[in-house]
Amino acid sequence: PELAKILNKPLTEFLPEELKKVGQMDIGKSINEIVEKTKEIIKKPLIKLGETGEKISEPLIAGINRINPAKRQQFYLQQGVSEEQWLKERGIIGTRHNTIAELAKRFKALRENVDTALEKIPGNYREQRIITVADEAAEVARATENPRASRMVSLAEKAKGEGLTTKEINEVKQFYEQNVKVAYKKDITKTSEQVQRATNRDTGIREALFEIADKAGFKELGEINKEIQASKFLGDEIAGKMQGQAANNMMSLTDWIAITPGAIDPSFLSGFAAKKIFSTETVRAFAAKVLAGFPEKKALPQANMDEIIRRAKDFLIRAADIKLETEKSALLYDELQKSGFKKGVGENAFIIENPIPLTREEQTLIRAAKNKAEQ
Repeated sequence: PELAKILNKPLTEFLPEELKKVGQMDIGKSINEIVEKTKEIIKKPLIKLGETGEKISEPLIAGINRINPAKRQQFYLQQGVSEEQWLKERGIIGTRHNTIAELAKRFKALRENVDTALEKIPGNYREQRIITVADEAAEVARATENPRASRMVSLAEKAKGEGLTTKEINEVKQFYEQNVKVAYKKDITKTSEQVQRATNRDTGIREALFEIADKAGFKELGEINKEIQASKFLGDEIAGKMQGQAANNMMSLTDWIAITPGAIDPSFLSGFAAKKIFSTETVRAFAAKVLAGFPEKKALPQANMDEIIRRAKDFLIRAADIKLETEKSALLYDELQKSGFKKGVGENAFIIENPIPLTREEQTLIRAAKNKAEQ
């Protein structure tokens, strides 16, 4: 209960003396000058609040970056922490414009890191979960005359044939998520079963990609994907909340006219101006950063490129060895047939009609070829 009382207090109640100092400033200065001076006045007193101040920082961050309560709950369930704690841990403390810009920057950097890492994983992968999603993505793209329809159709065919690369799987996954799963949720004509099926298929292709990436040494994909989702989610929600309302970053024109010298009693004028300045988003964001102790940013998760490249080389070497052994096995098969050996129907062994003793080297070669073929 005591903590609740502290958190419910406005910033002005913690800094009554500083509020007076701000009220005594020359309001003939520009608003930017006043705000910067206010930051200087409140910085030291805020630092002195210590642990209490640190507890206040998160409600301040949440107050600045307000999102729908239901979305807050959704974010908590997805990430395991509150919106304000997530932002604080990453050092993203500022006005809404600054927060959105930082989230967009993180989102772009993380996506680029994933794309680069996936490009380095060799091989094509044919898997039913991938084929199912690729087929539906192509079907939806054709039906809606999406500009990427021909590309999706091509990838769907390739998925059923030789299989897709990890980069192509990710491309299909992103298209499906944006144009099928999300679109179904917004479409009131879709049944709950259709929406759930789309969600399950999206989960399926994501898990398939994670499994492939994990075997290839890209074990950080899950963590990076979670960070990407959080950055996009908060960026979209904070920006959405700002639409239709002016950002409370500076005093409005009406406020500025109201505090013009000579229009109102000076004593009222100073208090009004100070409280308005304290409530600006810039000052509140600065206060939140000071109270949080100017935390270091939590580093962006990165793919371990060295490990991915090492495993990619091993994969290519193994693929070359298997190809060579397969060619050797084919040659040996021909030689055995020419020597009078005949393969029994439905059997994995040769029936000797005209027994010819094999040398030790030939026996070793047969065993080696058999082992490689099994591998």
